Parts: sequence; structure tokens; C-alpha cells
Amino acid sequence: MGFRMPSLKLSAQTRTQLAEILVDFALDIHFNSGIWTALEKYNTELFGTPLPLILPVNTKPTHGISVERVQFFLWNLYQRLAECELSNCHVDLICVAERMTEFLNDVLLPLLPAVSPVKEFLDKPNDYGWEVKHKLIWLGMHSYLFRLHFDSYFAKQYNEESSEIMIIDDFICQGATSWSGLGAIDILAGCLDVPDEQKDELRSWYIRHFSLYKIIKMDKGIIEAVNLVNDAPYHIRVEKPSDLPKEVFHPNAIIHGGLVPWRGEWYWSGEQFDYTPLEVG
Repeated sequence: MGFRMPSLKLSAQTRTQLAEILVDFALDIHFNSGIWTALEKYNTELFGTPLPLILPVNTKPTHGISVERVQFFLWNLYQRLAECELSNCHVDLICVAERMTEFLNDVLLPLLPAVSPVKEFLDKPNDYGWEVKHKLIWLGMHSYLFRLHFDSYFAKQYNEESSEIMIIDDFICQGATSWSGLGAIDILAGCLDVPDEQKDELRSWYIRHFSLYKIIKMDKGIIEAVNLVNDAPYHIRVEKPSDLPKEVFHPNAIIHGGLVPWRGEWYWSGEQFDYTPLEVG
């Protein structure tokens, strides 16, 4: 299709990115995996409309892959891909949204599989903090909603002395995005089928507990430690105890690291530890 203005013209590589992201968006909407639903719910709570500047305030959400949803999605997406400021009612944007909505509904949907791997993944248990963290890492790094934001953030933060793990953890735990300022934690909290208190607990991961911890005892994946700043005890659960370096993790060692809570226990966040080998009596 032709454009009236050059704003929406993309390179071949960028068009491929756009197509891949649009397919993932359509899969999420069709299977109701929860990502887009969470975004619209937050927008309604924050702005009184599920699609800010596209739908009027106090408007009910649209259904399925609608023109309004595609228009809002493309409006945010194009500003990342084309690196430009774009009006939400740009004439070419509206035209692309109409054409793309028709294509996704008439051509793509009949070709979709019977189940969604993403929905199956997000529907897995959330009993342990690492199960939630695995979902958070995927959502922040690879989901259609955040992967462009993550790639941009990583490119700006990375250098030869950087820790990739800490850059990833910083983005998924505290990164704000063009999606109404929401980060991966907000959207995952909206996706998970857990009680409200656990959703609030997940949102608290924006504030990781970085401190010095003295290890008191280690036993079968459980670390009993004391925060040396406030003398508070921490019951820390570890997914793979055998992966912890023994020269770092042993009774009386002092660890500098970050912790996040889940269901009354604590979990290391970032897995980047500084420590002193000196034993403290």
C-alpha cells in the first residue's frame, strides 16, 4: 500500500520485526493469554479508558482483534521502530490499522494452532519465586510488548564491564516503557492467576532489598540469613543449591545481594553477588 507521508515507511528488516510482533499480538488477543488484557485493565484504572487517546473515557473495551486495538498498538510500536513522534490519528496509521486488522482476522486467525504455547507457559504454577521470575524474564525480554524496549535498554547499558544478568534484572524489575509507563512487573501481575496480595507482592519487586546478609545456616535449598543493616532475619529459598559457589555461600559468609519476596519467603534477584571471605563471629 502507498503512504501519503513518509512517517510510516520502514526498512525491510524493520518490516519483518513489525510482522513478527503483530503475529504475537494477534496470538495473545485470540487466545486471551492475558498480556493485552492486563494492559487494557491498567489503562482503564489509570486513565478511564482501555486505549488512551484512541477511545473516549468511560468506553468499554472492544472485542477480539479490532481496528481500535490495532491502531493503538501500531501507534506505540511505530514510535519505537521508526524512532519518531507520531500522532495517534495519523492518516496513514489509521489506514494501516484497518488493512492490518482485516488481514489478521481473515488470513492469520484461520491458520492458528489449537493451543497457545505462551498461554500454557503463563498458566504454569506460581508456587515458587523462581517460577514467577522465569515468566518475568521471558515477558521483559521476549514478549511482543517489551522486547523492543529491552533491546534498546540493553544496548544503552551494556559495555565490556557490564553484568548481563544485572542489566536484565534492572530492566525487568524497574524498567518503565512507552506502554503508559508500565513495566514487565505490572503486566505480569495482571496476567497471573494468583490472589491480589500476591499480585501486590510481585509489584513490590520494583524495590529489591539490596543489603549485606550474613549467612547463618544452609540446608536443602534454604538459607537462613540476617540483614546486617537492620538485623532482620531472612528465610531465602534457592532453586538450585548445587549451583551456588561454595567459596561464596557458606555459614558466616557475608553476601551483598538483592532479595525479593514471594509467598512469605525471599529469593535472590539478579544472581550477582559480592562477598567478603572473612568470617565474622
